[in-house]
Parts: sequence; C-alpha cells; structure tokens
Amino acid sequence: MPSFSEILAIALPSLVSGVGVSRVLDSIWNRHKIRVDAVDRLSDTTQDLVEAIRKDAREQMELARLDVTAARRDALEARNEASAARAEATAARREAMEAVATVRRLTLAILSPYATLEGLRDMVNGPNGYGGSEIT
Repeated sequence: MPSFSEILAIALPSLVSGVGVSRVLDSIWNRHKIRVDAVDRLSDTTQDLVEAIRKDAREQMELARLDVTAARRDALEARNEASAARAEATAARREAMEAVATVRRLTLAILSPYATLEGLRDMVNGPNGYGGSEIT
C-alpha cells in the first residue's frame, strides 16, 4: 500500500493542474447526483408499493362489503324462514288442540249416561247423513 507521502506526491501535481481539480470536483458533484438519483428511485419505488397496497386494500374492502351484504341477505332469509316455520307450528298446534277438543267431546258424548245410539250416529254422520257437523 502506498504511503501518505507517495499519494501526496502523485496527487499534488494533479491538484495543481486544472484537470485534477476538475476531476475531483466532478467526482464530488457526481457522488451527490448519484445519491439524489438513488433517493428519487427509492421514492418512486416506495410510491409504487404504496399504490399497490392501496389498490389491494380497496379490493379487499369491496370483497368484504360484498360478503357483508350477502350475509345480511342470508340472515334476512333465515329470519323470514323462521317466521314462516313459527307460523306453521302455531297453525299445527291450533289444529292439534282443536282435534284434541273434538276427541274429548266425542269421548264425553260416548261415555255420557244419556247417550243413545241414534244420537251418536247423528253426531258422527250429521243430521243429513253427510258428515259430522255436530261433532264440533
């Protein structure tokens, strides 16, 4: 490795001449320019990445909105189906209670000490013989 005095002996005549000074100044200036270019490129790359991330986030948010809308629609449909099922269950319970009441009336009529065979036939067949309108 050359010593400091050797480097000085080589550099001093170059520095004294205009070419040496201009080269030193050019190298300093170019170093600054290279740094600025590097910062600009990093800034552009960062901005591109940020835009890509924002675009992806917007797409994800739109997909999430669509999922929420579909979930709300499904929940509304489920509520409507549950309401319909409750209405059907209520109607079935009402019909069952009416059937139980009819069976009780028939049982009481059959077991009544005042029941006659003709009265029971009329109750089951009806007075015109077309069906048990007397049962209810």
